[in-house]
Amino acid sequence: MKRTKISRRKEMAKHNLLKKVAPVVMSAAVAFSSMPVTAFASDFADSTVEAAEITEDEETADVETSDEETEDIVAEDVDDDELDVAEEEETEEAGTEETASEEDDFSAGEEQGEYTYVYAGLTWAEYWKSEGVYAAGETTANDALDSHGEHDKGAFDTVTRATFNHGLHRGSYQCMATIITESGKEYQLAYWKNGSTPVLTGGTEAVWTGARETADKKAHIKVGNGAEESVSSYVVTGLKYVPVAVKTADYAAFCEAGYQVVTNDGTLAGGYSEQNLSAYTETANVTANTNGLKYATKNSDGTFTFSARQTGTDSGIKDQALKVAEGTEPGVKEATGSYGEFLRVDINGNYGGLGAAMQAVKWEYYGKDSSTPIATFGTKFAADNWMHKAMGIQLGLTDSYRCQLPAGTDGTGHWKITIYALGYQDYTYEFDATYDNLVIPTDPRKIDTTELKAAIEKVNALKQADYTPDSWSNLQTEFIETQDMLDDINAALEKINAGQTDATVNFSQNAVDEQVKGHLMGAINSLVKVTFSLSKTSGTLTVGGTDKLTVSTNLEGTVAWKSSNEKVATVADGVVTAKAAGTATITAALGSKSATYTVTVKAAETPTKTPTKTQEVVKTTGITATVGQVYVGKKAAIKVTKENVTGTAKFKTSNKKVATVNAKGVVTGKKAGTAKITVTVGKYKKVLTVKVKKPSFKLAKSSAKIKKGKTTTIKVKAAPVSKVTYKSSNKKVATVTKKGVVKGKKKGTATITVKCNGITRKFKVTVK
Repeated sequence: MKRTKISRRKEMAKHNLLKKVAPVVMSAAVAFSSMPVTAFASDFADSTVEAAEITEDEETADVETSDEETEDIVAEDVDDDELDVAEEEETEEAGTEETASEEDDFSAGEEQGEYTYVYAGLTWAEYWKSEGVYAAGETTANDALDSHGEHDKGAFDTVTRATFNHGLHRGSYQCMATIITESGKEYQLAYWKNGSTPVLTGGTEAVWTGARETADKKAHIKVGNGAEESVSSYVVTGLKYVPVAVKTADYAAFCEAGYQVVTNDGTLAGGYSEQNLSAYTETANVTANTNGLKYATKNSDGTFTFSARQTGTDSGIKDQALKVAEGTEPGVKEATGSYGEFLRVDINGNYGGLGAAMQAVKWEYYGKDSSTPIATFGTKFAADNWMHKAMGIQLGLTDSYRCQLPAGTDGTGHWKITIYALGYQDYTYEFDATYDNLVIPTDPRKIDTTELKAAIEKVNALKQADYTPDSWSNLQTEFIETQDMLDDINAALEKINAGQTDATVNFSQNAVDEQVKGHLMGAINSLVKVTFSLSKTSGTLTVGGTDKLTVSTNLEGTVAWKSSNEKVATVADGVVTAKAAGTATITAALGSKSATYTVTVKAAETPTKTPTKTQEVVKTTGITATVGQVYVGKKAAIKVTKENVTGTAKFKTSNKKVATVNAKGVVTGKKAGTAKITVTVGKYKKVLTVKVKKPSFKLAKSSAKIKKGKTTTIKVKAAPVSKVTYKSSNKKVATVTKKGVVKGKKKGTATITVKCNGITRKFKVTVK
């Protein structure tokens, strides 16, 4: 296709206006390059206004008198490819000049109150384009697979390492993510409520079944009342909560351009709660001084470009000051290549808050000179940055289009990383990398797989039904990672045996040891055995009678009840009702676990009348005395019965250190032991042996997990039966009634203090 002289003239007229403004802007930018944009914006005001006042006729005249531009206009026989290249060069050149001008315009507009402040979802390419990082704005893909079989070696294109095992939940905290089914349906993900419940944009909750939990080895998703669908891919496209200032006049067009926005006072929801990591729900409050703010500019074709992020003092979250990450423990890691990276930094310590809010990471490479960076790299979350529930923030630079070291460098020397996180000040860490920190391809023959294979065999010997779903799911994630390592090693060895002597794996012995000893064995040791039992295993009822059965289990879900013979006995919600004489087996089941109760039903007895006989009444004479169980610090009254005896009962103890007794026959326990109490009425005596016991108090169980809005009852056993008191350590998380009924209010943990008989017990409740 060839462009006409007229259309090219219009384009060049627009371009010429930029050329008029650019020299003024660029000269000022050079003079004040060390100052923030807001510091020198006002100096540009006159020039900007002056340029804006140029008339359309003046623009055209300038174009027509430009010899250089006239040559471009009349060049009619240019190939399409050549024209495209020329246009790209023009755009690139003008883009540099535009940036400074745009920043000046933004600041001036801000002062005039012309902007709408929102959170917007930006692609990786859009986010990094103005940040000066390597391959900024590039969306080039790469068909080559990384060490985990994922297509994540491209530039700032879509992230695929969020599919099924690599950061599925934790790796998409702050990202726009899409779940795509094999039927072509797409579901936009807001956040993960838990490992099986993704929440879609709009608030709809779905049901997720991981690939390892299905017969077809594919992940499944079920939305609402719809059918369960097989998942083909799970992709992450960019950041979902970037603070953006848009000119109010352009805001409607901004939304029409397809940008996902959260306006001020809107809800920011994300994250995944798991040990040190927490999901979050915040309220948006973007201002002109929000940290990380980018300005959006509408282009002539209706698209938008974005400025570099600015450093501010506002958090962007309502009623919340800008946070500072404290108590973190960063460190450059010894080379492993566990995730396909060639350089890795781990942040441990108090990392949970920063990790939950983390959006993007910038790496600056200084080499041997720590004064000036020689390369700057941006990351894609879930491809270069990972989260672990117990092992911290794991940041890596991967061998990809977006990260290529400068010629003549090898990665050793000084580095600086900067973490950008929602509601946080920018977090920086500087370190010096040595060859010990850089991943070098390893000869598979030098890797000892003895412990790796032994660990895999250990997992294969385990039975899934013996463990809780959550702990088993965590194990399987690490197991697959370990198996992948072994498969890579074996594949490389096969290549060597076939004559390819230079075959290598992109991880080291250290990586194998870390995966086996740290991750996999840690998951094995964290397995939780399933408990499932009934309160009774057998019982006897008469027709019409009932018995209540309760289930003790650490599994979640609804228990299914069944009777082997409903003519003999029925069961509903654990209540067994006897129907007819005979025997029946009651089964309680949940998942793969079950327990049984055998009930024997007897016919109701018909009372028979017994003929009365006249009997001679024999009068008895004497006394009897009884007393209940006596506890230390408690009282019990002696009951005296007199048969044809008159007089006042007198009482005497044999051991006042164990038990005392007053004139009214009230026994008080002093300490554990035995004492004899003598009861005398006239000439009649009765000796009671009193065994004094210590009071006891215990809980049926010491902890429970409940969902928000649900309840659980703390069951206690006390001797003697006395008043029980309950108190919650955090009523915002969980409340408790005077009868021990605990109700979950919001996610978190609370401790219920339970007191009885002078004894204190603790009950931990976790609200999901």
